[in-house]
This record gives sequence, structure tokens and C-alpha cells, in this order.
Amino acid sequence: QTVLALVPHPDDAEFAAGGTLARFAREGARVLIAIATDGGAGSLHHDREALVRLRAAEAGRAAAVLGAQAPILLGHRDSELDLLPAGVLREQFTRLIRRHRPDLVVAEDPLAPHEVHPDHRAVAWAASDAVHFAHLPLFLPQHLQEGLQPHFVVDKYWYGGDPARANRVVDIGATIEVKIAAIAAHRSQVEFLVEDLALQARL
Repeated sequence: QTVLALVPHPDDAEFAAGGTLARFAREGARVLIAIATDGGAGSLHHDREALVRLRAAEAGRAAAVLGAQAPILLGHRDSELDLLPAGVLREQFTRLIRRHRPDLVVAEDPLAPHEVHPDHRAVAWAASDAVHFAHLPLFLPQHLQEGLQPHFVVDKYWYGGDPARANRVVDIGATIEVKIAAIAAHRSQVEFLVEDLALQARL
């Protein structure tokens, strides 16, 4: 089985679905993580290029902890996915689905309420479009000319922060420590989240 996670930022797969992805990997699945942005806005400091390099390295280490392959970095600017030309992200995600032919895609719930981050909203909708139409040959037909065949994704796991909307629960008791270790591999983001919360409390 092949599992493809489509996520906005270098830490989102681990925070949102790390235990699930680790469980799939442990059960023998090929796990791929495609990251839409470069993560260059996730800091209270100002050296963007250094942060981009650091976050790519952290993403690689975290994927290895989960048992996933090296992450696929699409490299769009962090917090600017809504500024891309219409359809760019949809095409890239559809291309990934047709190239890697996953049995299961993991992504953010496009209907999740109260999602404040524009990157999360953009990825959720682009992933939903790609998952639901990648099997149609006349959807982005230029892919056929490149040798990419239509592909139907059998299972879709949409993650979100509202437990009341959940209709599936994955037991990650055996992989919770792997999830924690993968999150810890994103050291810059763990530090940033603490720093950001402290700043908000002071303000």
C-alpha cells in the first residue's frame, strides 16, 4: 500500500497525523509526505533563508523518524498559497497522485470550521479537488501526454481539530512515541510555538 500525505508546512504531517503515518509505515506501507510551502514564515525572527534550509532539514529528519520516504518539497512561499495562480496547487497535487498512485491520501479536512491559516485552507481544497478528480482522463489531460495515467484514490483521511466531526478514529497507541519524536525533530517549530504563545500571553 502507498500512503500520500498532502500538507501545507514542514511540521503539519507530524503534528496532525504523525502517529497514523508511523502506524502505516510500521505495517509496511510506502509513506510519502508532500509539503506545499518552504516554511519560511514560521518564526518570530528575520532570517528567512536560513529558516527555509533548517526546516527542510528538520522535515527530512522527521520523515525518517516516521518511517516515511524523504519528503517531497514543492517550495512555495510560506503563508502565500492563496496568492498562487488559480489551479496551480490542484495541478501539482493531481500530478503527485498520478505519479505515485497512492491507495490512501491524508490531508486536512476542506470543510473544517474555523481554520485561520490561508495555507491550510488552500491545501485542503486543492487536495480535495485532486483526490476526487485524478481518476478522470479529461481532468488536466496534459498529464496523459506526459505518460501519467489517471488514478482513483480509494481511501481519503481528512484530519481536523473538531472531534465532533470525526467519523474514524485511528489507534496510535503503538506509535505515539514515534509521533512525539517526529514532532521533536521540528525543533525550530516547537521552540517557535512556545515563544509565540509566551508573546501572546505577554501582549
